[in-house]
Amino acid sequence: MHFFSPVDRMPLVEIICGEKTEQITLQKAITLALRLNKIPIVVRDGPGFFTSRIFFNYILEGITMVLEGIPASSIEEEAIAAGFAVGPLAVLDEISLELMLHVYDQLPNLHASQKRAYNYLKTLISLGRKGKKAGAGFYDYDTSNKKKTIWRNPTIKVLKDTQSPTFIRKRLLHVMALDSYRCLAEGVLNQPIDGDIGSILGVGFAPHTGGVFGHIDLTTLPLFVQDCQTFQSFGEQWELPESLIQLAEENFHFYDGFISKWK
Repeated sequence: MHFFSPVDRMPLVEIICGEKTEQITLQKAITLALRLNKIPIVVRDGPGFFTSRIFFNYILEGITMVLEGIPASSIEEEAIAAGFAVGPLAVLDEISLELMLHVYDQLPNLHASQKRAYNYLKTLISLGRKGKKAGAGFYDYDTSNKKKTIWRNPTIKVLKDTQSPTFIRKRLLHVMALDSYRCLAEGVLNQPIDGDIGSILGVGFAPHTGGVFGHIDLTTLPLFVQDCQTFQSFGEQWELPESLIQLAEENFHFYDGFISKWK
């Protein structure tokens, strides 16, 4: 049972089933979550489960855009404008850069985009920029007035023609939704509704979208796939499953009203 911090305020509990989890065990876990006035979702075991896995992609995209030369301030501002509770760089400072490295160390393998992010985090840590507790990370923290200001890395050339707000927002929203589909196709998720509830209540995905699959339906799957294809040059996180491309050709919707169309 994966609770979220702070436990007294976060309503979600992610219940993870292993290969040999019996139905009676699952039922007891769900009952316990409900008795604690929590909202449970049920997922299958895998690296990062569901919520942490898609959250890591949110952070990864933030770091990727920084390395591309997109101003960190723009990334953070547009994340909030997109409906996220916290920007990817601010939340990374909160959890600490060192902890994120430990997370990457636990993954079975890293693709090239993850390796670039990993190496950049190591560089920042070597400079003493370990996150909020250290007083410096992607932000600088003033202990006297408890204010923070975004830090600009002088070694990274900032793009002259900054990307449009829509471009940044789409990348942050789409990258989590795309990996959520992978979770659904792989069986980590059983139904889209678990992904929608988990993404909003667990990791602060933009609530006005209805969740990750609601976001895809609002965008429409053909346009979502088209957007993701234009982003493929930014890293392996944008690789599209063939099954999703096929669904886009059929103009598939994950919901008909409130009824799931996923089988």
